[in-house]
Amino acid sequence: LAGILDFDFDLQNFQTGLYACGEFILNPSWYIGLAGQFITGDFNYMAYSTNMAGQGEFGPISIDYSDYVLEASLQHRHRTLLAGLSLSYYDLGNQAGIQSGLGFTWYPLGNLNLYLQAQADLNTPLNDPDGETTGVVQGLAGFKVFKKLWLEGHAGYGRMASWSEKSAYIVYNNQDPILFRAGSNITIPDIVKGLSLTFRYQYQQREHSWEIWDGVELAGLETKKYYSNSLIGGITWKF
Repeated sequence: LAGILDFDFDLQNFQTGLYACGEFILNPSWYIGLAGQFITGDFNYMAYSTNMAGQGEFGPISIDYSDYVLEASLQHRHRTLLAGLSLSYYDLGNQAGIQSGLGFTWYPLGNLNLYLQAQADLNTPLNDPDGETTGVVQGLAGFKVFKKLWLEGHAGYGRMASWSEKSAYIVYNNQDPILFRAGSNITIPDIVKGLSLTFRYQYQQREHSWEIWDGVELAGLETKKYYSNSLIGGITWKF
């Protein structure tokens, strides 16, 4: 189309993280967990600008960042039901906030042959006057198919950005929030002693936003939803 140009850029982003966690057993039914993750990296993108002569061009911009999440949790086991509360403080992308969560895991057969999980989190930004509390809900079901084969299916809905899960082990400091995701996992433990295989498929709906400038001031904000699929395989070796 006339007036529309295609641009192709090579950008590299780097990130490193340090994670630590611990669990304290108060008695056979109560557990306290502490976890934290510290992340540093740089994010690169191309920005459009005009020079003094009014000519437009794209130039690279690099942003260094340091993020972290600190979490405390309390869990209680009653027969085949495990219930947990979590509270975390985070600073992700220069946005501080508090995340609180409530989760349940049910083992109907009393073992890992069948398990059902439900998790709900509330995310409240602290230093953003326009920020709103958002929620994320998730569900997971897993069962043993054969002696050495487990299948899982999961789904999650909500605004998954400036958010963490699995005791702060997975941190979402991504620029484009995840709005919905679903997937399945296959686990094959101890193919040989200490060696296990995992295969994970995930479908995601994400949202990208960008600013529209009229050359002088901000004219508006555009958003677009897009979709992605991923298939990941992994090997775990314990020795």
